[in-house]
Amino acid sequence: MKLLLIVIFITSCSFFNKTPRENFLSSRKLVYQLQNYPKKLQVKNFKNGVYVFDYSRDGTDARRWKKEEIEALKIKNNVILSYFSIGEAEQYRYYYKDLPKELIVRENPNWPGNYLVKYWDKRWQEVMVTGKDSYLSRIMSQGFDGVYLDIVDAFWLFKDKKLSAERMYTFIKAIRNKIGPEKILVVQNASSIIHYLKDKQAYFDLIDAIGAESTFFYGPKDMNNELKIQPYVIKNLVEFKKMGKKVFAIEYIDQDRLLKQFREVNSKYQFVPLATDRDLKGLFNQ
Repeated sequence: MKLLLIVIFITSCSFFNKTPRENFLSSRKLVYQLQNYPKKLQVKNFKNGVYVFDYSRDGTDARRWKKEEIEALKIKNNVILSYFSIGEAEQYRYYYKDLPKELIVRENPNWPGNYLVKYWDKRWQEVMVTGKDSYLSRIMSQGFDGVYLDIVDAFWLFKDKKLSAERMYTFIKAIRNKIGPEKILVVQNASSIIHYLKDKQAYFDLIDAIGAESTFFYGPKDMNNELKIQPYVIKNLVEFKKMGKKVFAIEYIDQDRLLKQFREVNSKYQFVPLATDRDLKGLFNQ
């Protein structure tokens, strides 16, 4: 009888302890915050959510989250991902001062201190991904469940779109190989990349989800643009979803009228919605 009870207990524990991938696939909540962290990160009031944080409190290597801090967040089926900019060099990061300057193409006019880079260059990839003490290695040593890749759309800023898209695919493949098949890999924006690749199925096979900014409320303002749907992006995102990829719809709105419109228009597509502030300070999340 004791043996039977032990077997039942072990089986029950195995059943309820889902893997990060299982939690990710079942999640219907996204929280995306890169600044303005509280003294102690707490997600105890949420469950089954995907949380995207910077790997550091202030972007510097000295204030990286401790592994035990990240592990403590993995309660109630939460999945914790690290933000990771792969197409731009960020001036406040530890690696910037030693970065070969010939890798830099130009500064981002919308985000001072962020610089478009030759992301296909082996020297950039070694610093960021393939090197023994790479930026990605530091992220993964902190216990994150995966990475949220930003500036994938850097491929669009180069003249030969097919070449730059293939180079971006190869870079993301190196990231997947580094983190392994069980970790979560999300790309932000650049949904059109699939139309420039020789094998878009191979791209789908690399990733688990895509986050898309301002798909429904596109416009020149930082916050609260009027409803303006991007049909081309929607068409791409629907294809991602058909391929089994989770789609996060991220909108920078906080007005009740716009939030209501967001809920209504998103109901047709059933993307995972997030309304938040443009600076991603976590001031509010809907």
